[in-house]
Amino acid sequence: MVAGIFNMKFHGLRDNMEIQRRFTTIPAIANVWRRSSLVWGERSGDGVLVDALSPIDGTIVQTINTLDEKELRRLVEPTIGGPSTVSANGLRGFCNRLYYALAYLREPLIEAARWETAFHPADCVEMVDGTLKFIKEYSDEYEKMGLEPQPPMAYCDGIEGRSIQLVSVPWGTVAVIVPQNAFLFLAVTCLLNGIATGNRVILRAPLQSARSAGMLAEAVAAAHCGDAVSIVHVSAKIFTAALYQSSAPCLIHYMGSSRHAPNLISEAFAHGKGCLIDGEGNGWMWIDRGVDLDRAVTTLIGSALRYNGQTCTSTNGAWIHPDLYPPMRDLLFARWEQLTSGGSSGARMEVGPLFDEAQAVWCQERIHASGAISVRGGERHRNFLAPALVEAPSLNSDLVREGVFGPVLWITPGA
Repeated sequence: MVAGIFNMKFHGLRDNMEIQRRFTTIPAIANVWRRSSLVWGERSGDGVLVDALSPIDGTIVQTINTLDEKELRRLVEPTIGGPSTVSANGLRGFCNRLYYALAYLREPLIEAARWETAFHPADCVEMVDGTLKFIKEYSDEYEKMGLEPQPPMAYCDGIEGRSIQLVSVPWGTVAVIVPQNAFLFLAVTCLLNGIATGNRVILRAPLQSARSAGMLAEAVAAAHCGDAVSIVHVSAKIFTAALYQSSAPCLIHYMGSSRHAPNLISEAFAHGKGCLIDGEGNGWMWIDRGVDLDRAVTTLIGSALRYNGQTCTSTNGAWIHPDLYPPMRDLLFARWEQLTSGGSSGARMEVGPLFDEAQAVWCQERIHASGAISVRGGERHRNFLAPALVEAPSLNSDLVREGVFGPVLWITPGA
C-alpha cells in the first residue's frame, strides 16, 4: 500500500483556479480520512471509524468516519425536500468544473478502483475514463433533453382531439444507494440526472468504495454545486431508517442485490416514500451459424469475465446453434485452460478475486445446483473463485434463470 500524503496541486488548469483553491489534501491509501463525507456543502463525518478492506489481500484501503447522529439528522431534515437551486446554465458550468476536478484525480481514482474492486487494471481505466467521457458529453446532451416546459402536443384519438403536456414534477430529494461494482460511473450518472430534473441528490456510498467516494466528494465540493449534493458514508440500514422517519419528500433509488428489494419496497411504501429498484441480473447470447468462431469465443469470454463477472451487463450464458456447438465448445474449453487468474490484480491477471468470501461461496453453490453435465474450473479459495465454464445446466436452475455475479459462463446447444 502507498504511504504518506497525496498533495493536491493543479497544473495547466488556468480556467479552473476556483477548483484549485477548493481542493484539500487527500490522505494516502491505508490512512485515516476524517470528514470525508459531504452533507449539503459541508465536510462531515464525526461518527465511528470504519475500515474499508481490499478484496485483493484484506488490507486497509481507507479508514473513514461514518456520519454521527447530528449529521444524519441534518442530512434528512425536511428542508432538504425543496427543489434544486441549480439552473440549466449552472448545471453546465458544474459539469465543466466536475470534469476537470475528476480528470486531475484520474490516476488516484484508477488506483483506488483497483484496490477497492480487484478488477483488472484495464477495467478500472475504462470505469474512470468512461465517467469522464460521460460528464464531458452530458452538457451537450442536456440541451437536447428539452427539460424546460414544453407546449402541449396534439394528437387524434378517434373522432376526439386530445393533447398531452409533459410537466416536470421533481421528487424533492433523490437518495441513491450506489453499488460497489461500478461506484464512480453510477454515482455521477445519478448525480447529474437528479440535479437536471430539479432534485437534490444524496449518494450513499458503499463503505468498500470509501476512498473513491471521498475523492468524488472532494471533486463535487471543488466544482461548487452549492447545497444540491450530499455524498455520505453511513450504514445502509441506518440511512434508510433515517429517510423513513423524515417528513421530506424522497425517492429512494436502490442498486444492488435483488434479495433486499422486497423489504425496501415494502418499507418505503409503508413510510410514504418512492422507491426505484435496480436489482441483479445478467445477459444471454445467441450464437448463430455464420459467425467467425475465433471472434465469437473471444467476445464471449471477454463479456463474461470483464469486471470479474460482477456487473449486470456481464454475459452469464450462451445458446449456441447445434451445428456450431461442438467446435465452439472445444475452442472455449481450450481458451478457458489458458486463462490467468488468482488472488491479485496484477496487469497479467485476467480474473481476480470477488468482493468477499460469501459471494464466492454463493456463486459456487449456484454452479453446483445447476444440474450441469460438466464444469471446467470453479474451484474456490476464500474470496477467489476460479473462472467456471458450465456446460448444459438445467434451464430451470437459478444459474440460468437468475444469473450469477462472478466469473461464470454457461453454454448449451440451442434447439
